[in-house]
Amino acid sequence: MTPPSIDDEGFAATDVGAKIPNYTPGESWGTQGAPLTLMQDPLPAEQSIKAYTTPQEIRPVLWAKESNDNWPSGSQTETPAAGLKGKPIAMNWDENGRLWICETVDYPNELQREDAVGRDRIKICEDTDGDGLADRFTVFAEHLSIPSTLVCYRGGVIVQDGQTTIYLKDIDGDDKADFRQTLITGWAMGDTHGGVSNFQYAPDNWIWGMQGYNNSQPVINGEAQMRFRQGFWRFKVDAGAADSTAPAHAIEQTTGEVASDSTDQFNDHTIRVQALEFIRATNNNTWGLGFSEEGYVFGSTANGCPSVHMPIPNRYFDGVAGWSPKTLEKISDSTRFHPVDDHIRQVDWHGSFTAGCGSAIYTARNYPQNWWNRIQMVCGPTGHLVGSFVLKKDGANYTSHNAFNTAASIDDWTAPIMSEVGPDGNVWILDWYNYIVQHNPTPNGFKTGKGAAYESDLRDKRFARVYRLLPSDPSATKLSSTTQQLADASDAELVATLADDNFFWRRTAQRLLIERNADDAATLDALVQLAKQQDVDAIGLAPASMHAIWTLAGLAEAENGAVAEKLAEACSAGFNHVSSPVRGAAVAFCADGQIADAIKAGLAQDVDPKVQLATLLRVADGRSDSVLKGETLAALLTGITGDNVLLDAWTAASATDPVATIVALSQTDLKQVSQRELDERISVLSEHLARNRPTADQVTQLLSIDPNSALAVTVWSGLAKGWPRDLVVKLPADAQAAVRDRFLAKDVSVENKAAILAVADKWSVDNLDSIVSEIQDELLTSALDQNAETETRLTAWDQAIRLAPASPKILEATEQLLTPQLTPAAGIAALKSLQAARVDGLSQQLLDLRGSVGPQLSSQILTFMLSRNGSTADLLDAISEGQVRFTDLQLDQRQAILNHPSRDIASRAAELMKSTGTMVSSNRQALVDQWMPVTEMPGDVVNGVAMFKKHCSACHLHGELGKAVGPNLTGMAVHPKAEILMNVLDPSRSVENNFRTYQILTVDGDVVAGMLAGESANSLRLIDSQGKEQQVLREDIERMTSSPKSLMPEGFESLLTKQEMADLLSFLAKRGRYTPLTIATAASVNGNTGLPGFRGRPGDKFELNQYGQIEAEGVPFELIDPQQGRVANIIGLQRPFRQGQTSLPQSVQIPCSGKVSAIHLLGGVAWGAYPRSKNPTVSMTVRCHYADGKSIDTDLINGKQIVGYEADNDVPGSTKAIEANGKQVRYVKLETDSSRELESIELVKGDDFSIPLVFAITIESAPSEAH
Repeated sequence: MTPPSIDDEGFAATDVGAKIPNYTPGESWGTQGAPLTLMQDPLPAEQSIKAYTTPQEIRPVLWAKESNDNWPSGSQTETPAAGLKGKPIAMNWDENGRLWICETVDYPNELQREDAVGRDRIKICEDTDGDGLADRFTVFAEHLSIPSTLVCYRGGVIVQDGQTTIYLKDIDGDDKADFRQTLITGWAMGDTHGGVSNFQYAPDNWIWGMQGYNNSQPVINGEAQMRFRQGFWRFKVDAGAADSTAPAHAIEQTTGEVASDSTDQFNDHTIRVQALEFIRATNNNTWGLGFSEEGYVFGSTANGCPSVHMPIPNRYFDGVAGWSPKTLEKISDSTRFHPVDDHIRQVDWHGSFTAGCGSAIYTARNYPQNWWNRIQMVCGPTGHLVGSFVLKKDGANYTSHNAFNTAASIDDWTAPIMSEVGPDGNVWILDWYNYIVQHNPTPNGFKTGKGAAYESDLRDKRFARVYRLLPSDPSATKLSSTTQQLADASDAELVATLADDNFFWRRTAQRLLIERNADDAATLDALVQLAKQQDVDAIGLAPASMHAIWTLAGLAEAENGAVAEKLAEACSAGFNHVSSPVRGAAVAFCADGQIADAIKAGLAQDVDPKVQLATLLRVADGRSDSVLKGETLAALLTGITGDNVLLDAWTAASATDPVATIVALSQTDLKQVSQRELDERISVLSEHLARNRPTADQVTQLLSIDPNSALAVTVWSGLAKGWPRDLVVKLPADAQAAVRDRFLAKDVSVENKAAILAVADKWSVDNLDSIVSEIQDELLTSALDQNAETETRLTAWDQAIRLAPASPKILEATEQLLTPQLTPAAGIAALKSLQAARVDGLSQQLLDLRGSVGPQLSSQILTFMLSRNGSTADLLDAISEGQVRFTDLQLDQRQAILNHPSRDIASRAAELMKSTGTMVSSNRQALVDQWMPVTEMPGDVVNGVAMFKKHCSACHLHGELGKAVGPNLTGMAVHPKAEILMNVLDPSRSVENNFRTYQILTVDGDVVAGMLAGESANSLRLIDSQGKEQQVLREDIERMTSSPKSLMPEGFESLLTKQEMADLLSFLAKRGRYTPLTIATAASVNGNTGLPGFRGRPGDKFELNQYGQIEAEGVPFELIDPQQGRVANIIGLQRPFRQGQTSLPQSVQIPCSGKVSAIHLLGGVAWGAYPRSKNPTVSMTVRCHYADGKSIDTDLINGKQIVGYEADNDVPGSTKAIEANGKQVRYVKLETDSSRELESIELVKGDDFSIPLVFAITIESAPSEAH
């Protein structure tokens, strides 16, 4: 690397005060140290370039910079290159090699919600004299707002203008846009650095881009598309007339303003979006996209995933029923970057890419050969660098390694955000040149702006630099900014350009040929000849041949027969090309009818896994009849083991004919394939087959597989998993005989028999009863064989019960199995299997066995008894007769029986508890009073943690300890120990709706109890007192009841000593800086159901994208999950209107003790607020009640802190924290008197007609209280 040529004396610094956030490495996102105060002064571009270091073979050269007007008093020497007047956020080049730059002032916090009223511009930058410096700057379009990317198309430019994708075009040749057309709407922009970026014209002739983490639902031609966030996407465009769903508006040439009325006068120039597709998800905010010369797709994400490869789009997974794609992960061996000094400020991922952007591959030939098509350049603006990831093929996937920096700087302002290969074959770098790069989280003491970036007057709006990295060897230097101009090139010249050594020009020529619809015979013949050329370059590529095929494929979309013939000729030649990427391009773009020819050419077994991938994906498209036979697919599997990408493609291809593939696999030697890989793939294929409603013929074909094979178990299990409940097929007589005679034969293993019997009842197989009886005898014999392995015995036991659950044989076998010699774990597993039994007398037999099986299994027998309606009644009989005592039941078991869904059972249990004196005292207050002295005892916090882990963590979360089943106990610290004790000893005193207990009685008599964790149209999910989740199908529910009792049982006092209770209370009362309060008892609105509407009609819904723990402005909050309308999760306040009634309260009170320095609210929004009403009225009052009896009010004013909840609204006294589904939640911080003890917080409705909403409250402890 070349060292920087500037020393420390070249830098100066200014003390700006405590304005520089100091994020420090730690476990939490956005951890801060004391603010920094000393900020380096910006350097002129001519000085800043000296701070760069680059590999020896290249050197940085300035190409364009900010205007001298942007410096104080014009202190810099004016040069022709000084023509930029905003922050450079994106760049691209047109067909003449001119650079187009998006300049922004609105980013990050001034996004304009209305179209065409922003302060941002698109500028055309040119080097007219070829001296390597820009000297002409033309404003092409203005009044944009955060134009984050652009790509040239049909003489105009497609731009992402904030939340809208638009098309701009100059039609009179003055380099000024004459009209603006809307193409795609619906992009979410609640966070301005989570939007759309990286438009590129791709080899497949679609426009590709990246979407950040904003959750968007784009709309094209008036039709909403699927909702997606963070990942690769693409859209197809073509010429087309404007209309109301894609309107065009004239642009006034003098002012640049856009006309309000749409027009059809530009229909000869307008375009339309034909299709849009979300390709594949990445794992976080995403800003980088790049294509290799073969057309392979790469990307980068902001945090911890700097290099990613996209081998298979979602659509291939979506085509397989029951299957889904995995989120793409990094291919790099590390997330680390390599700054050249230690002046690095990062918010998270310290020492790694934390604002990774750009993903260009070096696809020219100016640099040494080790760069060619091999170096992925990822910008790290927080590290002042551009990293260089060396790409390496790994089967059908890639790996990468950040080997060196393409460029790095010791200038603290340097912030590369984009690096691309330009028309001159050199790397161009867009330098954001800004000391403040971090967007969020908002540091303490700062305010969140409208774009979700923290506000700072240190964010620069002035400086902008464009650099080129030229070869160091003067003889190799191409000083000119561009090498050619193609706008007026002939078709023949464009075809010749497809052989250029720069991917930029090849891709541009391809685009222009397709835009022109260049389908004359001479052009088509020339393209075919290019495809047939066998010349390859030094790295084995034949770029001209690939681009010829891609161009013909694009031209063929016009459905021209002559073009289709030429494409077929080119692809046919391409199947046998010496360069494997050409073979891959040929099979990827050939006609459906040619896929068979590609298979015959051996492309499915090609030496290049990428060609195999392309072939399998074409088969998976399913537009050709079984071009890959099952035998071929089975044979292919043995050669791709270990390659997950090829295995996914193989699975998608096999799903086009799963029966043939499964049968062929059963006849293939699969020793080279791991059992895990085989099971995973066959399970997917079998479930896919079942979900597509197989015919009797298809099932019959499957009966040809070996009944004893491991493959058979996976096939039948997959079929059982996906088989539709209402589907019954009638197998022919010979197939039924095969089921009985082959698959249920004595020489077939128990596991295999069980697997097929799990689904055979859907096949109308006759005369299974006698076979089942014989098999059950065999299984029970195996289960009772004490010399066999325990796992084998338990498997046989489970299958025996499931085969004939009402068989009396189970009784005798149970007595023989449940002996003192059986381990507790095995006994518990055996009891679990018995839940499927339906044999009379089982309850009594199990009760009789309790005394001989040991305490653990004895207790588990009682759990078993409670799991069924009938056996619970039997248990009560046994208690009544003295065979069992209530004290034998655990606390949660006693509570479950009292809350039983059968009223008769619950009433009888209560009577028995009272008569036996085992009813938990209903006078819980007396118990609380008895234990109250514990709150004055000193406690050991360390042992308190141990007590929490032992008794509470299965259901409760405290900080990072435990599970989030019951209420989050992190906020308990705001309550005094006495109140905490009361909640522990009397858990049902006040139960939030989402923590109530539900009991379900199924049609089979099973009893399931727990909290409702979720539900769908077909099922419910309950979580029991041990944190285990169970699913119950709605069609299986006979009765469902809910209890006002908490899932946490009463009687907790019997589990701890008083000292242990004191220790637990000390731990729960320990307070940190922030403590989220629970608003569950005060909430009155369910966001899924909606606000109260006019005259009883439903009002607006308020659905968020995320619930649970979130962070806003650096403050943690807890958002209640509304659980599909079951639980109130929003505080709403309302005054009665004209003496009428309201369903909402006028005030609510939330307990909160201790000294508090601030109250943080997620709310700040209301129905009927500003700008609907512009009067500065009091919408809500926050009233702090102190222990000394005094109270202090803070009014939240309409138009100041409170605003209408529509996402576009804004007021100065609160900041947007959440945006979802067109609405917003805002953040409000209220300072409080930290010298006094707070008792409660009251929210009181103001005197206007608005309905203020509060979603979460967190208090900030006074420094003396936090510990």
